[in-house]
Amino acid sequence: MTTPTKLNAKKRKEVTVETVIELSSKQNPSDITTSAIANEMGLTQGALFRHFPTKESIFEAVIAWISKKLLNGAKKKSMEAKDPLDAIKNIFNLHVDIVVKHPGVPRLLFGELQQEKDSLTKKAAKVLMSEYSKLLIKIFKQGKKRGFFKSNLDEELAAFLFIGLIQGLVVSSLLNGSVKEIEKRALPALEIFLEGISCEKIIP
Repeated sequence: MTTPTKLNAKKRKEVTVETVIELSSKQNPSDITTSAIANEMGLTQGALFRHFPTKESIFEAVIAWISKKLLNGAKKKSMEAKDPLDAIKNIFNLHVDIVVKHPGVPRLLFGELQQEKDSLTKKAAKVLMSEYSKLLIKIFKQGKKRGFFKSNLDEELAAFLFIGLIQGLVVSSLLNGSVKEIEKRALPALEIFLEGISCEKIIP
């Protein structure tokens, strides 16, 4: 990705985030250097550091972007849904859409969570996943109360499996070398998941 040199600071930061996400779809995010980011953008490292003082600050901005897309988007989808079951479907579709359009996102996010060093970026990623899980747990609890999900459903485990389901689709796409694999398997995978947690009377 290259970009004209005449961009305002806000736009330059946005392009930097987009570049890191794009690079993460092609290589191990932890191996991405500021030199590689600058080269991809057609800049010098000096120009890049005028907007981000460190590599970690760049990745913090990336996690913030992911949080806005995923967490804020999921909250909006849950509020727009007609019921808890619809909310789970909408959030699943949102998450899958983000992964398909930005395949570097899951690799970058889970790459940060696997880092041994408890950096600011890792902490931000942990907060994001924690808040995302809390939102899912809240929806599963509401679904239980309203009779959409089984009364003995473990909400925390359901949230864990929901996130793991999407991550599994990502792994499958990596093994097959095609993001299209996610779109192909997403709906059947969701149907299996919902069949396992839904009350028989409302299984879609």
